Amino acid sequence: KQWYQRRVRGEYYCKAQYDKPAYIEISGEDLITLSITGFECDISQKEIENAKIVDKSMDGGKLTFTVKCNPGYWFSKGSGNLLYCDDDGSPVYPECERVIIKTNMVEHNNDSNLLEVTYTSKSWNGTGTLCDDGWDNREAEIVCKQNGYKHGKAVSLTTDREDFVLTELDCPCDEKENLEHCLATRYEENELSCLPGETAGVRCYNESVETIATFLKTRSARKKYKLYLKIKVHKFGEPIGHTQLDSSSFALKYPSAELQTAKLSVKVKGDAAFIKIVARKPKGHKPSKPDCLTVEMKGPLDGKAYEFGHCFT
Repeated sequence: KQWYQRRVRGEYYCKAQYDKPAYIEISGEDLITLSITGFECDISQKEIENAKIVDKSMDGGKLTFTVKCNPGYWFSKGSGNLLYCDDDGSPVYPECERVIIKTNMVEHNNDSNLLEVTYTSKSWNGTGTLCDDGWDNREAEIVCKQNGYKHGKAVSLTTDREDFVLTELDCPCDEKENLEHCLATRYEENELSCLPGETAGVRCYNESVETIATFLKTRSARKKYKLYLKIKVHKFGEPIGHTQLDSSSFALKYPSAELQTAKLSVKVKGDAAFIKIVARKPKGHKPSKPDCLTVEMKGPLDGKAYEFGHCFT
């Protein structure tokens, strides 16, 4: 018999002309597979661009290879994932094409951003939200760095949007800067559906301890300044409680006059502290333009002084 030998990804595939196809495996120090089939076309690994062979099988006396695209590549529309010889004796190669994934952060609340994703390739494109299956801090870190932050934390958000386009976003452990080599699955191909409460979001931060202040209501009356604000403190991107805060933690500063605090109260609800400040204006006070003042807070964790400015309009 005449033997033919092919080497694909380190494995040797040999064939001979037999009346009936057979499949033989020989085990040794290294596994060598002898596939004796009616496989009559030449297969070149060079033709399998941006992919690798991950499995093989025998079906009806024909040897078929299962192919997986490299990270950052998807199978082209209509391509399939099998490498085989057709009835005419010609090799059929799957095609993997480069896919570009871009992200956009949309403000969801004072703590987190909704993550919008856009993917484009030669035959695929879409824009929408990301399902949080497989979404974790490694991918969030990359997204935040792309948007100018030092660190990121993955969160799951509840929204009224149901425009999922990607799921199972997974980046290599050594990937730090971009999504170029990350894997993702088109949502249409996902076996499990995502609920509105499973929308991927991200919380970006620069320092280990950060404080966020939101002025909810402000008023500059004839004799008084009134401010109502919400304070949240994050440690490594995670909100923490505020049981350490009280009225002694805050002070009101004005650039050109001393203000007498008439009332200062602190109420803690969940992971937020709500501060109400009423300050009397000095007699004959003429506000500067713009009329701005500063709330000073002593940090509940690090003792650092934080300042939050506000200008009245």
